[in-house]
Amino acid sequence: MKTKIKKTIALAGLLGIVSIHANASVYNFVNLIDTNNGSITGTLGNGSAFSGNPGEAGFQTFDWTVGGLTLTATGSTVTGGAFAYLDSGNAGLGVCKALTANNQCTPSSDDNVTINEVLDLHFDKLAEIDFNQVIFRDANHKIINPNIEISVNGGGFSALNLTSVQ
Repeated sequence: MKTKIKKTIALAGLLGIVSIHANASVYNFVNLIDTNNGSITGTLGNGSAFSGNPGEAGFQTFDWTVGGLTLTATGSTVTGGAFAYLDSGNAGLGVCKALTANNQCTPSSDDNVTINEVLDLHFDKLAEIDFNQVIFRDANHKIINPNIEISVNGGGFSALNLTSVQ
């Protein structure tokens, strides 16, 4: 299942519970970055291979396997490239348009998912996302109930108001 998320307001964090069959996999990006709880593999923004706990950094792509389910994350804009960005300080996963040589977002305020940015989350198996368990944060890292646009399997985008998801 391929899932793309495009936000119309600033988005800094994402916590998701994804299930395959009866098993649940929890992808807690805040916990991954801020508590060094987890390990990913991927390609940093500067093209270097990476394996381990990332801390704060931008990636061309990265994979994170939890409970036998692998999530692959990439970032882009509707007009071109960008980076999946793991942001520390109770923030989570976002998109950054430009990185320093050390894979840090520049400017540092551009590490959320904003209008015309796409955060692409791809799972290696058919997965069900429980949006009642997903947490989004704004640019100030405060929890919000956003309206997002989502595309499944590369199809057209549809509006999803998370305050009304049952």
